[in-house]
Amino acid sequence: MTSPLLFGLDIGTRSVVGLLLEQNGNSYHVTDMVRLEHTERSMLDGQIHNVLEVAETIKQVKQTLEERHGPLPAACVAAAGRSLRTVETSYETPLDGRPVIDRAGVLHMELAAVQNAQRKLLKNEAVSTSNDACVGYSVVRYRLDNEIIGSLIDQSGTTAGVDIIATFLPKVVVDSLLAALERAGLQMEALTLEPIAAMDVLIPSSMRRLNVALVDIGAGTSDIAITAEGTVKAYGMVPRAGDAVTEALSDHYLLDFPEAERIKRLLDQEKTVSFTDILGMEQIIPSDEAVAALNGIVQETARAIANEILRLNGEAPKAVMLVGGGSLTPGMQQAVAEMLELPENRVALRDIRALSNITFQDSVEPTPELVTPVGIAIAAKENPIEYKTIYVNGRSVRMFDIHHLNAGDALLASGMNLQDLYGAYGEPVMVTINGRKRTFHGTPGGPPSLSVNGREVEVDERVNDGDHLQAIKGKDGSDAVVRIADLDEVFPLKITWNGKQRTVHPDVVVNKHKTDPSRTLKNGDELMIKLPSTINGAASLLGERVTTTSSDTAVYIDNSPVDVFQKAGIYRNGSPASADTPIHANDTVEVLSPGTATVSEALEVWSGKPAIHTIQITFNEEPVTLEKQRFECFREKEKLSLDTEIYPEDELKAEKTGNDSFIFQDVFAEITIPRPEDRSLKPVIRRGGESVSFSTPIIHGDTLTLDWEAQTAFHSGSN
Repeated sequence: MTSPLLFGLDIGTRSVVGLLLEQNGNSYHVTDMVRLEHTERSMLDGQIHNVLEVAETIKQVKQTLEERHGPLPAACVAAAGRSLRTVETSYETPLDGRPVIDRAGVLHMELAAVQNAQRKLLKNEAVSTSNDACVGYSVVRYRLDNEIIGSLIDQSGTTAGVDIIATFLPKVVVDSLLAALERAGLQMEALTLEPIAAMDVLIPSSMRRLNVALVDIGAGTSDIAITAEGTVKAYGMVPRAGDAVTEALSDHYLLDFPEAERIKRLLDQEKTVSFTDILGMEQIIPSDEAVAALNGIVQETARAIANEILRLNGEAPKAVMLVGGGSLTPGMQQAVAEMLELPENRVALRDIRALSNITFQDSVEPTPELVTPVGIAIAAKENPIEYKTIYVNGRSVRMFDIHHLNAGDALLASGMNLQDLYGAYGEPVMVTINGRKRTFHGTPGGPPSLSVNGREVEVDERVNDGDHLQAIKGKDGSDAVVRIADLDEVFPLKITWNGKQRTVHPDVVVNKHKTDPSRTLKNGDELMIKLPSTINGAASLLGERVTTTSSDTAVYIDNSPVDVFQKAGIYRNGSPASADTPIHANDTVEVLSPGTATVSEALEVWSGKPAIHTIQITFNEEPVTLEKQRFECFREKEKLSLDTEIYPEDELKAEKTGNDSFIFQDVFAEITIPRPEDRSLKPVIRRGGESVSFSTPIIHGDTLTLDWEAQTAFHSGSN
């Protein structure tokens, strides 16, 4: 079923464009269009300066369309992007070494920056802007200790800051639109923003994740909107557009303004243009000559547009779309691409002929200047800006719903000071450490507690018409509590002492009294913190004893001296040292005493071989270790075991046991072989798969097996 006609009005600096759209499902058909220029310059840079004159132009457009299509009681209109006020500002907060905990903390910083922008705008305006609505903001950069950083979340430092660009819609703009419509006999059916209107037509929501700039080059201004991450992130305006080109043409060829405007529109259509200047001289010139004469102003306009895009976006976008009548100026597309250092195919003139869901009556030519009026009619109907009432702490706040209102928007509109909603910092502790003043801050106050209709929410929670937002001041921070052990100056000395990692803690004196590191500091405390500087000092704090005597006493085996005891002494990092040698972090200290030794250690030093001969073999797929003692040792007539402790100057006797080799039979001293129930089976033993006898020598690494097999003639001769 066909819906009623949509009446869209684009009220521009040079002209008023009215068009009618017919909706069929998701498609639209442009039924008619009327464009009428203002008789006087009743609008300047997009702002209505003469409501009566603008209303008269609107009325004529309305009447022309009504003669063809019947009564039109209401119209969809847009607040011009040039009406938006853009403010750059920042916000900074102390961190005192503590991190911005989460995304909510960063959002509160951003909103505080927006509130600073509101104050800055109010200070710069002659009239109150308390009713101005923030239609969006974009973060230019985050700062940590005055250094640019990608994200503040979980970062630590002294201060955190955020720089933003915020955009506001003045209430007076909407009021002047309403006044002009009322005088023209029209009601406002719906309101949108011109940048949003053009964006809705040219860039579907699925493409708005791309970083794209849309530039509507009109008569008095060039309006800019930037998309990224699925939304319109910034708006801007340059007070230079088509009229500047017309004026340059007028100055160059001495033409009045209407004649210069006519010539400008012919430059991309005709090879030559003819005109009569203000002196009455008739001229015919090649269009290329006029285009060349305009090159300077085109370059200036493109440079101004590019600079504003870079200011809003921080860098060149991925692509630029040009719409509006001024975009048809010869050379403008190429100049914008050059100024942004983009390939020419990334800067495009966009009209609406390529859109499959919009068709046109034969009498309507789909030029780039129709993008905005078509978008106004569609966007104002599908995504109109509505006034919504949110109750903030019981007080009603009226707001424009431009970009899905959230709790933060409501707080801004309420006039609350967001910084006052945070709890206060806790009390600090001030002390003196080794002669230097130190201040330890309390914890920062908590963020405000927010709830919508009784449900706890974050600052970016969506709010709807009639919602009740409750904002409760955050809890105050805790007073500083500092233990001596937590001080940076109380860093322990980590060393290696006789092969073990040890930690040496410093001596701590508070107010001239030795104190335990677990003590909590109080205001005015004076601390002296000192680490040991020598090996002896470290030993004292570790409870160790430093021995400085040395010994080279030996034992004697068969009258031969055997040096089995280590030499006593002190070593730091492998070099000889003394008890007074300085010590530093990560040093390795060895304090050696003569110690003790065993018979086994002495025999090994004396013979050059281990006192026990050991081999590893595999028996029936299981590992087996075989051991034999090489020597027997006596002290006087006492036979000593290998683990007997011996002492310097002991005289020992050693005798070889002759057990330097192993045979197969030795295996059975280490393992038990169960005999099978079948007594007719006989054992067959093998080494490396070959049959052997029990007296066959074996060596380290051999693979041995024992199988029980029936006795046969073949087997009986094998051994």
